[in-house]
This record gives sequence, C-alpha cells and structure tokens, in this order.
Amino acid sequence: MSSSSSTSSSFGSISSSNVPFSIGTAADVEDDFNAPLWKYVTKLVRRARVGGGNTKCQCNLCNVEFQGSYFRVEAHLLLGKNQGIRISSFVNGKPDILDEIRKLNKEAENRQKMAQPKPVPLPLSASQFNAIARVGNLGTENVSGLA
Repeated sequence: MSSSSSTSSSFGSISSSNVPFSIGTAADVEDDFNAPLWKYVTKLVRRARVGGGNTKCQCNLCNVEFQGSYFRVEAHLLLGKNQGIRISSFVNGKPDILDEIRKLNKEAENRQKMAQPKPVPLPLSASQFNAIARVGNLGTENVSGLA
C-alpha cells in the first residue's frame, strides 16, 4: 500500500509522489521555514549538509536545471538580473505570481530579522551610578553656589 500526499497552491496541485525524495530531517524543515523558495525547486543532487553550498536543482515552474545555493534560487525566481543565473520564464511577465513569491520571501526575511537577539542594556554598576550622581550634584552645587 503506498501513500502519497498532494499539496495545492495557486500554481496548481503538486503530488509528493512526483518528488524524487522527501524532506525528512528537522534541519530540512527548518531550512524550508527560513528559506521558503526551496519549495519551488527540486533538489536533484544533494550535497553534504556541512556549510550549505551548491546543490543541483530543477525549477518546478519552468523546468530549468541549475546548480547553486538558495541565493541563486532567489535570483532565478525573483527575476534577479546580472546575478549569473537565468531568470524563470514562468515567473517573468506574471506579476501576480512574482508578488506571491516576493511576499513569501519577505515574510521569511522578517521572521529571521525578528529572531535575531536584541541588545539589552545592562544595569549600571555601583561605581558608574555614583559617578553619574556626583556629576549631577556638581552641576546643581555650582548653580546654587552662585546664588
């Protein structure tokens, strides 16, 4: 008995039985959450997970094969000119699809930006607090001494 799931989007229905391998590790799921444009390409040859790097891919929208990283997937799908990769013929000239892909990419960028650590000021030490207090008192003593 075989099971296959299908997903529907504005680009049509995609069946998981058409995908040459399934994404099964937690790291892959995290990558897809932070890099949503991977869902528009099929990874034909996987490279070692050490340090990212290049992967041979095929665009699910225009069937162009290329080798590269997520940066090149973005350039291909978001119609990045002069970035060393052919732009997607499927996305080119379809502003509604391009807007949807840009929105997905921007949401992921915003999630990553919000996940960054925020600078939190540390409380003053006793010596720093006393130094500030002395400077504040000096200013008022000089003014009151003139009166």
